[in-house]
Amino acid sequence: EAGYRSLAAGMDCELPMKDAFNDELLQMFKDGRADLAVLDQAVLRELTAKFRMGLFEHPYALPDEEFDRVFSDGTEREVSLKSARESLILLKNDGTLPLQKDLKKIALIGPHADWANHYFGGYTQFTFVEGMFAAKNSMAGIMPNSSAEEVKYIPGTRVEFSETDKFRDVMAWAKPGIDTILKKLREDLPDTEIVYAHGCQVAGADESEFAEALAVCEGADVILMTLGGKHGTSSIATMGEGVDSTNINLPRCQDRFIEEASRLGIPMVGIHIDGRPISSDIADEKLSAILECFSPSECTAQAVSEVLRGEVNPSGKLPLSVAFSAGQLPVYYNHPNGSAWHQGMSIGFQNYVDCPHYPRYFFGHGLSYTTFEYSDLTVNGILQQEQETLGGAEKIRLRSEYGQSLGEAATLPAEAKEFFNKIPEDQIPCAGPADPVTISLKLKNTGAVLGTEVVQLYLRDKFASMTRPNQELVGFKRVTLAPGEAKKVVFTVDPSVMAFLTRDMKWKVEKGRFDVLAGSSSADIRLVGAYTLNADRFIEGKKRSFYAKAEVI
Repeated sequence: EAGYRSLAAGMDCELPMKDAFNDELLQMFKDGRADLAVLDQAVLRELTAKFRMGLFEHPYALPDEEFDRVFSDGTEREVSLKSARESLILLKNDGTLPLQKDLKKIALIGPHADWANHYFGGYTQFTFVEGMFAAKNSMAGIMPNSSAEEVKYIPGTRVEFSETDKFRDVMAWAKPGIDTILKKLREDLPDTEIVYAHGCQVAGADESEFAEALAVCEGADVILMTLGGKHGTSSIATMGEGVDSTNINLPRCQDRFIEEASRLGIPMVGIHIDGRPISSDIADEKLSAILECFSPSECTAQAVSEVLRGEVNPSGKLPLSVAFSAGQLPVYYNHPNGSAWHQGMSIGFQNYVDCPHYPRYFFGHGLSYTTFEYSDLTVNGILQQEQETLGGAEKIRLRSEYGQSLGEAATLPAEAKEFFNKIPEDQIPCAGPADPVTISLKLKNTGAVLGTEVVQLYLRDKFASMTRPNQELVGFKRVTLAPGEAKKVVFTVDPSVMAFLTRDMKWKVEKGRFDVLAGSSSADIRLVGAYTLNADRFIEGKKRSFYAKAEVI
C-alpha cells in the first residue's frame, strides 16, 4: 500500500533497493486492486526520460578507452587546479601569511599533511571507491559492507582508522600521482627544512602523539597544522551521508594540540580540510592565520602550497555563515528582518547567555594579501553621496560590540542606521517594477600585490507587506586587479529578483524602497544607497530573475 501511494504521488522509481515496490504491489496490479493507469504513467515517464538521454540508442556504458576520450579532454587538471585555487578562503591572518621567503625551518603537523586520501569530499568518485574497502557502509539504501578483517578504530571513537597500506593502495590505484602537502612544500621550498609529525587524529581526544609532534616543532620559524576530519563515506569518515555528529567543532585532540603548541611561542597557521567549515574558539584565539580549504581534491597540495607561499593570492569567500556551536544553529545571513542579530531594541536579552546570535564567520567573508577600496556608488546613474560626509561609521562596516578579531558584525551601528535615514531624496532614483536598475561602483587595489576581490551586492526590502530577509545577495563579481589598478563594476538588477510569494501564493514585485549594500562580505559593507519602485507587479514565478548580471569595465 505504501508503494502504491508513492507511485500515485509521482515517485516513479525506487532505488537502489526494492522495498515498497515489491511483489505485493505487483500482485495488487494483477488482481485489479491497484489502478493500472498509475503504473502506466510511471512507466511512460521513465521510458521518456531514458529516450531523451539516448539510452535506447546507447544502452551500455562506454568501453574504457572510449570513455576516457569523452571524459578526458586534456583540460581536467587545469579546471581542478583553478577550482582549488579559487576556493581556498583566508579566514584570519595577522601577517604571518604569506610565509616569509627566508624561513629556515617549518614544522608541518597533522593527519592530512601526508595523506592525500583526506583531500576528497564525500560525493567525489574517489571516496565512493575508497568507501568500498571500509568495514561498514553508511550510504542510505545500500547493503552493509562485510569484511572478515579486524577493524582498527581511532581511539575513543567509532571511526575506522584508514591511514593504512590498504587505503594507500586504493589511492595509488584510483588516483595515481596525487601529491601530499608535505611532498609539495618540500619541492617548492628546497632551501627550507620542513619537518613533519602526524600529531593527532581526525577524530577523538587521543594525545599519545603530542610529545613527538611538539619535539618536532622546537626551533621552527612557523608551525603549519592541518586540521579537520575526514569527509567521505562509510566507517572511515567523520562526516558524510549517514555519518552524523552532534558536534561541529574541531576534534578535541586538535584543539588540545593547538593549546600545547601555543606554549612554544611560535606563529601557527591552521590549514582546515573537511566537508564543514572550521569552528573553534581555541583556533580563533591561538592561531596566527587560518586557511579554510574544505575538500579541494586532487590539486589540494599545489593550491595550498601556492597560497601559503604567496604565489597565489587567496580570493575565496564563505558560501555560508559559520556557527560558534551546534546549539547556535540555524544561523544564516538572510534571516528575516527583526530576528537573529538584527532584533529590535525592545528585546531585553539580545544574545544567548553563553554565545552571541551572530556567527563566528560571516557569509561572504574571505581575506586577501592586498586591500581594496570601494567608491563611487551610483544607482541608475545617480551618485550616492560618500559615506564620510553623512556620518557613516568607517564606510558603514558593520561592527560587533563583542570585538571579534575578524568578520566582526552583529548589528547595524547607530551611525549606519542614521546614514540610511539621511540619504537625500534626490539621491534615491525611482524605477518601474519591470524596469532594470543599474548599480555601479569603482573598485581599486590599494595594496602592493595582484589580487582578486569578489564584489558582493545585497538588497534589503525593509518595509514590505510580508516579513522579508534582512538582506539578500543578488549579485557578485570576481575582479582581478594589479596594484594601483581600478575598474568599474556594473550590476544590472531585474526588480523581480526581490519578488516574493504573497499569502495568496502569487509572486509579487512590491513597490517601495530598497536599500543597496555593496561590499566584501555580508557584514563588511563598504557602500550603501537606495532606490524605489513606483508600483506593484505580479509575475509568473518561473520567469522571475535569480541574480543580477554583472560586468567589469
